[in-house]
Amino acid sequence: MQSQRIPAPSEFEQFLAALGYDMSALSDDDRSALLGQFLAGKSHGAVFADELPSPDAHVVIHYTEGSTSGEMVNHVADEAARVGASVQTRVVEAAPTAAEVRFFHSEDAVRARELAGGLHDTVRRIAVRNFVGHQPSPPAGTIEIWLPRR
Repeated sequence: MQSQRIPAPSEFEQFLAALGYDMSALSDDDRSALLGQFLAGKSHGAVFADELPSPDAHVVIHYTEGSTSGEMVNHVADEAARVGASVQTRVVEAAPTAAEVRFFHSEDAVRARELAGGLHDTVRRIAVRNFVGHQPSPPAGTIEIWLPRR
């Protein structure tokens, strides 16, 4: 078994910053997952972009007309923009009973959890749902937020 050099914190922080992540804003679990991916890429001589969380995200906020306040939709959109995402809103006929943040590609899981964490003050119950494998799948970087009917 070949030993791996653990990168200096500044090397890893620079790597995350280049991808648009703030090390201090990541949970321990997310940092560990990213470090594992970073080390895996280093052991192969490169870090492959498709193995890392996408620095560009597109968030689509789904809500039912008249049941969700405009203030809540605006706050959710502001939070999505804070994590570096472009934002789109979509009025839908039906919504889940609790708020959901959905991701469709494993590289978007970190950003989906970060987004859900930032929404806890606005949305009482929010779940992060893994839709990897769902077909048809939107492009990588797409995260959906579904707001419940109120």
